[in-house]
Amino acid sequence: MFTLTVSENPVNDLHTHTLYLTTSAVNLLPIRRRLINKKLKELVILPGELASSTLSLVLRIKHVALNFTRDFHTNLVPGSRIIGKIPTGDKRLGFGRNDKLMVFPYLTCWIQGVLDPCENCIAVMAKDISTYKSHLRNPCTANWKYGKTLDGGLKDYIKVPLPQHSLIRIPNGVSLHDCCFLYDIAVPFYSYCRDVLCSLLEKTPDCRILVILGDSTREANDCLLVIHHLRLDHLLITFTDMKKLNEIPGLLSTYANKFHHVLVFAAGQGPVTAALALGLATGLESTKARHTIALFGDHVGRIYSEPPDRTVHRVNLSYKDKFLMEELLQALADLNSIKDDDTHPTITYMQSLDSEDTVTNHSTLSEQLDSNELYMEWSTSLAKKKKLRFKGEAEVVTTTSPSRGHISWLHCDRDFRLCLDDHCDHDTLKRCHSTNVINKLLQDRCTLQRVFYTNRPASHVKINAFIF
Repeated sequence: MFTLTVSENPVNDLHTHTLYLTTSAVNLLPIRRRLINKKLKELVILPGELASSTLSLVLRIKHVALNFTRDFHTNLVPGSRIIGKIPTGDKRLGFGRNDKLMVFPYLTCWIQGVLDPCENCIAVMAKDISTYKSHLRNPCTANWKYGKTLDGGLKDYIKVPLPQHSLIRIPNGVSLHDCCFLYDIAVPFYSYCRDVLCSLLEKTPDCRILVILGDSTREANDCLLVIHHLRLDHLLITFTDMKKLNEIPGLLSTYANKFHHVLVFAAGQGPVTAALALGLATGLESTKARHTIALFGDHVGRIYSEPPDRTVHRVNLSYKDKFLMEELLQALADLNSIKDDDTHPTITYMQSLDSEDTVTNHSTLSEQLDSNELYMEWSTSLAKKKKLRFKGEAEVVTTTSPSRGHISWLHCDRDFRLCLDDHCDHDTLKRCHSTNVINKLLQDRCTLQRVFYTNRPASHVKINAFIF
């Protein structure tokens, strides 16, 4: 049973003869931050909401990652990328106090325990709920997602239903930043490769693939992790973004009508228009099953008239991808455990694949790429790279070589602490943020997409509080 107690004596108001709690005491109560009228409001989480049962588990939220461009939905608590710990060990479910647990953001009707589940969930419950293929064939259609249709992780505690099916235990040695940011590109890319692309590559292994990212310099490692894990031929894959396509002379015309598969992660309609122009247009219905355009996420534009010679896939994550997330986390753990003397390639920090000198010679795609610089380096470079954290351009984490547990492969825009301490110096430029600071960022139309917050939740102290 989860209990919340707070210790501070109420203060007697001499004018109204009523008892009230000081600001510091109120700040010890667990809160949620809900978006109301475009502003976050701090609301108290009532003790009854945190009562655990045999079918649920209460987590103390330690970290939440936010995308300021698309994570804030009215009347909801933002945040779909949530990492927490249980306040006390739970041998009943096999979780310990020291376990780092990720809340998988996509749920199903049977996890939610709804009385009227969708038809696909009924079909899954009649089969095997523990397999990828069951959920691939019968994805839940109810759109249960933390931070979108359910209150997310911008709060102190979360009650998780069916934790053995909702939680992922994070392997040792994996960066918590990477755990959160895998959802942006790596997991959707891996899902598409598993469901569509790999089978097509078996039939036509020499096809060309273009990946349009929001920022190819910062986001290429997301894809390279998957390419490395699946052992795909990286020489067939080109990364770019709209800035490079628009700024590098001749790049659009050089790429036009060249790629069998175009994958779009960048937001807006422009990348979709580019995908139609850069994909191989044969005009033949016979190529429709072999040539594809993949649009990842709801933030990517639409294709209103599907071309007759290519198949368009709209890729959105669902509960089935929990199994893929676990595989990628293990892949990261294995990657981080490689010893310096292992003769095994490792993913390196990516430079742009579209530098100006790549335009001069485009006879084959492999000639555009310097694979040693852009994709893999042998482990001799790892000692140098592991002094850096893949979030700033060259932010040194420590002057000595850190342990493998401190390696982050994926880009992070900023790191902040989230707290309620009135004595902290809260400011948009400081490392410590309050709810008011986040509201200021929203008001200023902040465009940061990978912000990692470390929560400083309410303390376990005692008080008898009456909440009106």
